[in-house]
Amino acid sequence: MTKLFEFPFLSQTNVPYFENNLYPFVFLNVDGNLFIFANNRAILFDYQSNKVVRTYPTVPDGEPRNYPSTGSAVLLPLVDLELGEKVDTQVLVCGGTPTNSFWLALNKSQFISALDSCARIKINDPEPAWVIEKMPMSRTMGDMILLPNGKVLIINGAGSGCAGWELGRSPVLNPLIYDPNGVMGSRFNVMKPSKIPRMYHSSAILLRDGRILVGGSNPHEFYNFTNVLFPTELSMEAFSPPYLNSAYSKLRPAITDNAFSSVVFF
Repeated sequence: MTKLFEFPFLSQTNVPYFENNLYPFVFLNVDGNLFIFANNRAILFDYQSNKVVRTYPTVPDGEPRNYPSTGSAVLLPLVDLELGEKVDTQVLVCGGTPTNSFWLALNKSQFISALDSCARIKINDPEPAWVIEKMPMSRTMGDMILLPNGKVLIINGAGSGCAGWELGRSPVLNPLIYDPNGVMGSRFNVMKPSKIPRMYHSSAILLRDGRILVGGSNPHEFYNFTNVLFPTELSMEAFSPPYLNSAYSKLRPAITDNAFSSVVFF
């Protein structure tokens, strides 16, 4: 039988009218517990015993990063620190909008700038603390994808306003590549821009060949293709990260013999 459990954390992170805690970011920690981020706070949750086992500091700037502020997050690649005995487990949360963005956009048609910051934390550190980094541009409603080379793609989104029907402005056309192992202050690289705005309800996914399939953008309650600021978008694009450049062809493995022995199925 399915059971329902009360989860006070979502009530604690709710801001009346603004909310800013819908669609929390959830990642499975190496210890089996769930790292859950909502608004500007995070906890480690033991879902088997229904207990919060750790509470993390609030993100220093105090700004929300969940719907309708709608930042994005990713669990960075896991790294063994001591022969597999310890794992450096880090979460990166990027973008979002200031607390009053939704109210201003909805009621005043004022579309203020999105956040240009990322917050990164070692969730199993004895004294975890958020480290703030600046992105080259502001972004809300972005998508974050782990790439095969261990870097992070940040793509799609808007530079002002917030998530919701007709509430996004200033499409962000340039993808970013974030290098988790780069020097602090120079971890972001700006990629060539798309020509297609992709904001509310856009998405991206990693393909088997290393490209990123990007699609969608429906900023309206209904499908509107004309006479609107940002028409509903039905096209799809394939973004090729720098590692697919022909200059790196010699570094990639290649199939040199496609011969195979007979296989007998029983």
